[in-house]
Amino acid sequence: MADPDLILRTVLKAADYFRQQPGRNGLIVDLSVAAGATELFVVGDLHGNVRNFRTVLRLADLTAHRQRHVVFQEVVHGPFRYPNDGCISHQLVDLIAALKCQYPERVHYIPGNHEVAELRQTRILKNGESQDVAFRAGLEHAYGSRADEIHRAYRLLFAALPVALRTENGVFVCHSLPADAVIRDGFEYAVFDRDQLSEDLLVYGSPLYRMLWGRRTSRAWGERFLERLGCHLAVTGHIACPEGYAVIDGFRLVVDASGQPAYGCLIPLGSKATMDVLQSHLVQIA
Repeated sequence: MADPDLILRTVLKAADYFRQQPGRNGLIVDLSVAAGATELFVVGDLHGNVRNFRTVLRLADLTAHRQRHVVFQEVVHGPFRYPNDGCISHQLVDLIAALKCQYPERVHYIPGNHEVAELRQTRILKNGESQDVAFRAGLEHAYGSRADEIHRAYRLLFAALPVALRTENGVFVCHSLPADAVIRDGFEYAVFDRDQLSEDLLVYGSPLYRMLWGRRTSRAWGERFLERLGCHLAVTGHIACPEGYAVIDGFRLVVDASGQPAYGCLIPLGSKATMDVLQSHLVQIA
C-alpha cells in the first residue's frame, strides 16, 4: 500500500501551489512570454492511462526546457483496473500532485466533467458503468481505511484547480466549450472571477457545469465566447477522437490522450497563433 501520509502531504501541498499559481486571475491562468513561458504542452484527456502519462513526462522534458509549461486534464476515471477490480486513475492524481510540487509554476491541471463529479460526489456513468464507484474501489484497494481521507484531500485539490489557461497569443485552453444555447442565452463570464471551484458553481445547469459538459459549439458562437475572453482559438479535450485529435470548424483543436493513438499540442507562445500552427505542433504520445 502506498504511504497515505505522504500522499496527503503531497496532494494538499499541490493544492496550495495551484491556488498561488503565478498569473492566476480567478479561475483562469494567464501565460505570457514576459513572465517566462515560451511553450505550453497541452495534454488531452488521460482517463487513468499511466503509460501515456509517463510518455508525456519524457516528451515534455521539463528539466531541460525551463520555459515550457504542461497542462493535464481529465485524469480520473477510465478502463484501467487493479487485478481485483477498482480504477487505478487515482494514481495519476497522485503523480500530477507530485509533479506540481516539483515544478510548481510550470505544471497545470484543469478539471473535466469527471473531476467535477468527484468534487460534487455525484454519480457519473460511462459505457454503463458507475465511474465514481470504480474510483472509490480503487482508493480502497490502494489506501485501505484511509481511502475517505485521501478522497477528501482530492476534493480539496479539485476545488483549487483553475478551469482554463489563456495565452497572450490568443489560445484558450479548457476542457470544453459551452453549447451555443448557453452562450446565446447569456453566459455568466463573472464566474471566472471566483477564487476557487465550489459546489454552487458546479450545480447541474450552472454556467461552468454546462461548459465542462459542452459538446456542440458552432464556430459562430464559439468565436463569440472566445472573443469575450480575449482569444480566437481553443484547445480542448472532452470529445473522443479515434485519430487522437480533431479540428472542429477551424477554430477548435481537440486532443485526446486516453488511448492509442494519443496526442497533445505544444503551443509556441511567442508567435502568432493560427490553426495551421497548432496542427504543425501536434505531438504524438502513443
